[in-house]
Amino acid sequence: MQRLLQTDQLQEARSQTALLLTRYPERPAVLRLAGWVYQRSGDFERARALAEQECRLRPQQPIAHLRLASYTLQAGDAAGALRIAQTLTDSPSLPHEVLARLARFYQHSGQHERAFQTMARALEAQPEHAPYCLQTAQLALKIDRLRQADKLLERTLYLDPDCQEARYQRALLLPPEQAPAQVQELGFLLEPLGKDDDGRRPLVLALARALEAMGEYDHAFRCLVEAGRLSAMNQPYALDADLYLLRAAARPLSSASALPPKPTEPGPVFITGMPASGQRWLSRWLSAGGHSQLLPDAQLLQIAIRGAVGPHDSAQELAQAAAAADPADIARRYGDMVTGLGLDPARVIDASPRHLLYLDLIRQAFPSARMIYLKRDALDHCLDLCGRYTARALPYSGPLDQIVRYYSAHHELMGHWRRQLGDRFLDLELEPLWAGDADHIGRLSGWLGLDLDATPPTPGPEDPRPGRARHFPLALRDAATALRENGVALG
Repeated sequence: MQRLLQTDQLQEARSQTALLLTRYPERPAVLRLAGWVYQRSGDFERARALAEQECRLRPQQPIAHLRLASYTLQAGDAAGALRIAQTLTDSPSLPHEVLARLARFYQHSGQHERAFQTMARALEAQPEHAPYCLQTAQLALKIDRLRQADKLLERTLYLDPDCQEARYQRALLLPPEQAPAQVQELGFLLEPLGKDDDGRRPLVLALARALEAMGEYDHAFRCLVEAGRLSAMNQPYALDADLYLLRAAARPLSSASALPPKPTEPGPVFITGMPASGQRWLSRWLSAGGHSQLLPDAQLLQIAIRGAVGPHDSAQELAQAAAAADPADIARRYGDMVTGLGLDPARVIDASPRHLLYLDLIRQAFPSARMIYLKRDALDHCLDLCGRYTARALPYSGPLDQIVRYYSAHHELMGHWRRQLGDRFLDLELEPLWAGDADHIGRLSGWLGLDLDATPPTPGPEDPRPGRARHFPLALRDAATALRENGVALG
C-alpha cells in the first residue's frame, strides 16, 4: 500500500482499501490504513468517519483521537478539530510521543504558540531526547523567541553533537562577529565526512553563510554549489511535474464578464509569491497595527478547495477540478474554518505561495479580497533559495540551475495573471518596502485602506536578505543568462 501511495497510484490504493474494509470492518489497523489512504486522496470526510469508528473501538487511545482531530481539520471543521485537540491537551498524563504528535497537529493547524507549549511538555517529559529539543527550538523560531531558540539549539548539540540540522539553524542566529570561529568549527566537523555524505549539506550551507558574513564570497559560493550537488545526489527531485502544474494554471479567466473594480469594502488579504519572498515578514507588518488578523499558515484555502472538489489523484487533477469548482461553496467552507479559529473572515491576512495557482478562483470566491503578489530581485531570490536548508526535496531547493528553472516558470505564470487580472491585485517589490520607501508603503496602505506603521518590522533570522547577489557577479553569470533567456528582467 505504501508503494502505491508513494507512486501516486491512489485509485488502486483506494480499491485495495475497500476490499480490506469489507473483510475486516472493525479491525483498528485496517481503519488506520484506510483513513491514511483516503486522506492522501483528498476524501477527508471518509477519513474522518473511519477515525471516528476507530475512536469508538479504542476510546482510551489518544493517538486515535489525534488522528480524528487531524482529519476533522482537513474536512473543514477547524473548530471541531481544535476542540478534540484541546481535550487531549488538557489531559495531564499524555505520553511524550503523543505530546510530540499533538504539537505537530497544532503546528500544521497554524497554532504555533500552542505547538511550542505542547512540544515543551514533551521535552520536559524526555529532557535528554535531542529530536524533541530540536523541534522545540524550531517552534520557538516560529514565534520569534530567538534567545530561547538559541539555548534550545545549543542544548540539542550538547545532547547530539552530530545533529547537523541544529548547527544550520544556529548559524542563522549567530551574529556576524562570531563568523570566523564558526568557520573554524564547521571545517573541523566537515573533515571526517565523506564528500558525498548528505550530512555535509546543512554544515556546508551554514559555512556558506558564515563565509559570506566575512566577505569570502568566492568560497561561500563554492559551498552553495557543493550543497546543490549533494541535494541533487541524495534528494533528486523530478521538476517536470511542478513545471507542468505552473503552466497548466495559466488558463483564461473562468468568466467572460468584465473584472469588477478594486474592492472598497473590507475583505481578506491574500498574499502570494515565490517561497522566501518575504510573505511572512509582510504579514507580520500588516497585522501589527491590529487592523487585520494574521491567519495561521494552515493552508485553509487549499483545504476548502479539496473539500469542495472531492477526492483527487494528483496535484494536477486538483488544480483542474478547482477551476470548475463552485466559488461560493469554497468561500463558505473557507469562512467556516476561519470563524472556527476565532477570526473574522473579512479581516484575515492569508499568505501562501500556493495561492498563485488559484488567483482567478480567489477573485470569484472573494469579491472584496485584496490580492498582493510579493516579488524580489530575481538573482537575489534564486541565490537565497539556493542557500536554504530543507530536510526534503522541494522544487525550489537544490542546485541553482533547478531553482532558476522553477523561478522562470513561476515568473511566466505571474505574467499571465498580470495580463488577465490587471489592477485586481497589487504587484509589490520587497526591497523598497524593506528599506522603508515612503512611496511603496503609501501604495500598500492605499491598496489595503489601512494606515500602516511607516517603520517596517525588523527582519527575523529566517526572513529574506536582499542585496546578496551583488557580491557574486561572476558566479551568477550563467544563472543571469538563463533568467534573461526565459524572459525575466534583471535589475
